[in-house]
Amino acid sequence: MRNEKGQFIKGYKPVWSEESRLKMRASLKGKNTWSKGRKLTEEHKKKCRENASRYWLGKKRPNMTGELHPNWKPIKKQTLYKAIRGSDKYRRWRMNILIKSNFTCQNCGKKGKLQVDHYPKRFIDFIHEFQIKSFEDAMECNEFWKFDIARTLCIKCHRQTPTWGKHYL
Repeated sequence: MRNEKGQFIKGYKPVWSEESRLKMRASLKGKNTWSKGRKLTEEHKKKCRENASRYWLGKKRPNMTGELHPNWKPIKKQTLYKAIRGSDKYRRWRMNILIKSNFTCQNCGKKGKLQVDHYPKRFIDFIHEFQIKSFEDAMECNEFWKFDIARTLCIKCHRQTPTWGKHYL
């Protein structure tokens, strides 16, 4: 039973007449519900167990790892970019840029969480222009490590620049 808002009324129990109860009992006599007495095959039981939500916790799915995964990308250049940004030379270069700018944003003058922006070109554009294919190429490229090609910006100002992420003009 529902109220005028369509919500169930808690505790509502329909009152069936004795005649309707007898009719329902007679109509269901000798019939099983759809699942009563149903036997599952071993294969079906195994599939049910494997599809349970907690079955795969801490286990590797052999059909979902590496090249078999639907999101697999065969060329992973991102590891090169991570290797460059994680190198000791990059960290020293970044720290020197921050020291040169006195740890302040070049646009708004704020101090705090700052990012070093390759300017006027993006990081990725330097890699493409100088055809950097390996970590060693990046370490040997002198143009990449110059101090006049970078500036410090706070995150808010950096997101508004054309050199932020993928919205480069």
